[in-house]
Parts: sequence; structure tokens; C-alpha cells
Amino acid sequence: DLTALDVSANTALTSLYGGNNDLTALDVSNNTALTVLSFGNNDLTALDVSANTALTLLSCSQNQLDSLDVSANTALTHLYCGYNQITSLDVSSNTVLGGLFCSWNQITSLDVSINTALTQLYCNGNGLTALEVSSNTVLEGMLCANNELTSLDVSNNTALENLQCYNNPLDSLDVSNNTVLEILHCYGNQLTSLDVTSNTALTQLNCNSNQLSVLDLSYNPVVNNINTTNNDSLSCIYVLDIEYAQANWTINIDEWTSLCQGNVFSGPIWHVSTLGSDSPGGGSDENPFATIQHAIASVDTGDTIIVHPGTYVENVDFGGKSIVLGSNWLFANDTTAVDSTIIDGNHSGPVVTISNGEDSTTALIGFTLKNGSGAAIGNY
Repeated sequence: DLTALDVSANTALTSLYGGNNDLTALDVSNNTALTVLSFGNNDLTALDVSANTALTLLSCSQNQLDSLDVSANTALTHLYCGYNQITSLDVSSNTVLGGLFCSWNQITSLDVSINTALTQLYCNGNGLTALEVSSNTVLEGMLCANNELTSLDVSNNTALENLQCYNNPLDSLDVSNNTVLEILHCYGNQLTSLDVTSNTALTQLNCNSNQLSVLDLSYNPVVNNINTTNNDSLSCIYVLDIEYAQANWTINIDEWTSLCQGNVFSGPIWHVSTLGSDSPGGGSDENPFATIQHAIASVDTGDTIIVHPGTYVENVDFGGKSIVLGSNWLFANDTTAVDSTIIDGNHSGPVVTISNGEDSTTALIGFTLKNGSGAAIGNY
């Protein structure tokens, strides 16, 4: 293995490769014609490339660098500097940079807003608390795992095919605009929900070790590899064809999680029945909820909830949602539904509360209210 290398006389060099050696220093100040410099996996503690303004590719990963100045290297299209001890990295001069690979350093802030040509960004294993990629609209692959990201906005990254954001404290992730996404690894976060219904090109999904309660894969026809383990409340994964999934997918799920036929119901007309269940994904006429309050918590403003005949012992609070809550009388014009659809407040407060900014489209229709305490309907 090389421990020293003198290329000061080789001024015509355009490419220089010296990876996997034991070099502790490298002087390329005379090699101004270099376009490729690759010296990964050495013991370099410093690297001066200020004279190498023609460089298009610089690879210096797996060294002992604590800083790297690439401000003079305006022609750089690919920069590999991972697995060093770099604490800051300024790529504002590298406007044609297409690939930035700076994983496993000590970079706590990274500004890539000027790097609009980026197609690959690998910055995992740093101390990043934020990452702004809204300007990087041609980004195809992003690995930002093992950081301290609390939010991640990829709504502008419509070309994204590979997103790996695992082991961060993310509590939400919106990938609805990433319609060509093929690989999504978001495990080890704090996600309570994950909507991949727009990601029809998805083949791999690893979302284990989150807080998911339901997952709908019925809109993902080419998915074939999933891992959902360590989601303690995940009881059901909806798929189009259970037998096909079991025969053709690589599936890693917990014993309490099952594959379910169909898809997650999304309204806008929801159903509640005394024979229903408040399990995730319900609310349809065929799979109604069991309680009115759970239905209200599940719907969006503007939706309608139909409550089927029966007695519901609960105190209902619209919670600021402008919705229509009605019995079968609402659609079937069944006058008997008024007497047979009962909300019982159990003497523990108003039976129904509408008090938090609901607008004039809010409606309560076709019920018998009983056993309210203080008032049948509270409106404060």
C-alpha cells in the first residue's frame, strides 16, 4: 500500500485514482488539468483542491478530513466525501452538482438550495435537524436517515424514486406528490399514519418501528417487499388480493398484524352501527364504526355521518368540525329512524356539544336525545 505519492511533475494528468492506500497527505496543486480525483479510503487529514478548478468528480470518502473547501471547484458534478469528520460543508459554488454524498460526517446544517441539478443526495448519519429540498425538483434519490429531522417536505420532489429517511424523529410524512416513488424506507420514526395510495410505482416499503394503526397497500400494484414490524397497534394491512400477496411478496409483519382484503375507507359518507367496530380503516356501510365520537374523529370537515338505528351511550362533541350527523331519516326518509336512533348522554353532560367554531353547514338530524345533564345540546 502506498504511504506517499508525488505527482507534482505530472501536470498533464486529467484523472488520478489512489484509493485504498495509506496516504496521509496528497499535494495536487500542480495538477490543474485534473477532472477526476479519487482517493477514498486513505488516511488523509487535509485535502487542498483549490487549484483544481476543472474537477468534475471528487472522491475522498473514508479519510480523516475535518474540513473540505470546494468553493473553487465550480465544475463539480459529483462529490463523495462521506465517512470523515467534516463539521460543515459549503456547496453554494457548486451549481452543477448532480450527486452529493456526504454521509456519516458531523454536519449539522446543509444548504442545497442553490444545487438545483441534484439528482442524488446522500446525507445520512450526520446531525441534521432540518433539511430543505424544495428547490431540488429533479432529485431522484435521497438518503437522509440517521439524523435528527423532525419534519421533511418532499412535496416538490416529484421525480423522487428512492426515499430513505429512517431513524429520525419524524411524526408525519407526506409522499402524496411522489408518484414515481419506488423505494420508501421510513422505519424508526414516530409516524402515526402513512398514506401511500398515490405511490403506484412503489415496490419496497419498510415502515417498521413506528406507531401505525392501519396501512393501505391496495393502490400499490407492483409492491413486493414490505416490513411493518414493531407497529404495536397495526392490526390490518389492506391489499387487493391476499392470496397473491402471500404468494408473491416478501412480507415481514408481526403476529398481531393481518392482511385484509380491500382498502381503507375514506368517505365522504360514513356509517355508524351498534354492530360495527372502531378498528382502523372502517366507516363504510359494509364495515361501519361502532361509536359516533370515533366517527367524528375520523372524518373531515364537510363529510356526512349516517348513524344506523340503535342506542349509543356517549356524549358527542363535534370538536369544531362542520359536518352533517344524521340518522337513516336523512337519506331514506325513514321517520321511524328518529325514534329508533337514540343518543344517550348517561347523565354525564350534554348529549351533543357544538361549541368550537362549527359553521352554518353543521347539522344534527333525525335523533332522539336523552339523559343529558344540564342540556341536551351544549352550544357555548
